[in-house]
Amino acid sequence: LNTTVITALESAKARAFLTFVVILLIFSGVVFFLWIGSYYVLQGYLTSGYLSAFIFLSIVAAGSAGGLTEIISDLQKVSAACDH
Repeated sequence: LNTTVITALESAKARAFLTFVVILLIFSGVVFFLWIGSYYVLQGYLTSGYLSAFIFLSIVAAGSAGGLTEIISDLQKVSAACDH
């Protein structure tokens, strides 16, 4: 029983770390594009309306991509179940 609990804890830690990494990468990308986009607005290459629309859509896409951790977690569970 102890090995089952230890395995479950390790799986939960891996899932939490994966979620952290995915969210960090996605929102770092959003911040990067906001930084570049604000530079383009200041230079006159881009309007603030286009920038705000892009940022809104990228945040929506980032939220959807956050669901990838759930899919990967489910795949890991299926893989573990197949090993048994």
